[in-house]
Amino acid sequence: MKKILFIVMLVIPVFFGYAFQWPVSDPVLVTSFGESKFGNFSKGIELQSGSDDVFPIDTGEVVFYRSGDSGGGMPSPLGNFAVVQHERGIYSIYAHLDKVYVPNYLFTAKDKIGTIGTTGLCEGKSLFLILLDGEFKQYINPLLSLPPLLDLKKPRIGHIYFVGENTGDTKKIEVKEGLVLKGGVYSIQVEIKDFNDNAGNYDPTAPFSISLYLNGENRKNIKFESLKLEDGNMVLQNSGDSTYPKLYASPWVYKIGTFDLSPGDTRIELAVKDFEGNESSQIIKITVLE
Repeated sequence: MKKILFIVMLVIPVFFGYAFQWPVSDPVLVTSFGESKFGNFSKGIELQSGSDDVFPIDTGEVVFYRSGDSGGGMPSPLGNFAVVQHERGIYSIYAHLDKVYVPNYLFTAKDKIGTIGTTGLCEGKSLFLILLDGEFKQYINPLLSLPPLLDLKKPRIGHIYFVGENTGDTKKIEVKEGLVLKGGVYSIQVEIKDFNDNAGNYDPTAPFSISLYLNGENRKNIKFESLKLEDGNMVLQNSGDSTYPKLYASPWVYKIGTFDLSPGDTRIELAVKDFEGNESSQIIKITVLE
């Protein structure tokens, strides 16, 4: 499994080098990949636009669609949607559509496939774009394959907490410079919000990567690149196999990991990046007692 995932991570940067086009004009990113949404990972990205027209991200064939009662009368959280198959086993899914246009099944990137709507489980008028790798059976962050968006804002690192695992005290301890606490096993939780220029006044989105260093040693990396269903649970790949309950304490508080803090001076460094490479970091020095 590890070997396969390693190969996937080598392939992704090559294949998804801005290979596709945006499905809407002047896209506004309001939900990012892997973000906490309705109590689970967001398997795609949510976009808004000044125009309602939706186009395929690349030439492909419509292999399934739902419009009105075409889904057999069963409700769908995706609402009206269309699934387009591209080369190399890549599928793109366009959800929450108002109308679906499928006059034929072969589409180019210039053929309108539908219009943005409010169908399904959504919080407003938007397009939900999902990218699925059929070969490796995993969801891929669409931002890996789309042109960059203008964003100069750095992610915001908020409160950092320790939660004792074997210390007999399970309350949150806010981590600040000069903190003194007894040694033991602690879970580290961090509040992170990414407000990007593109989204204006919309809610924050999840970051692209989170890295934790203890005394200069890299102890945890979390990247919002791909999701895969394993044993009935959606798992964020190459991030310590994090399931949603393992990663999210609340929508904007991330469980970075559990660590055994030994007596002595400890230097904690946190680095957070968004998808455009804007980075925020924070260094805190604490003292751990016997």
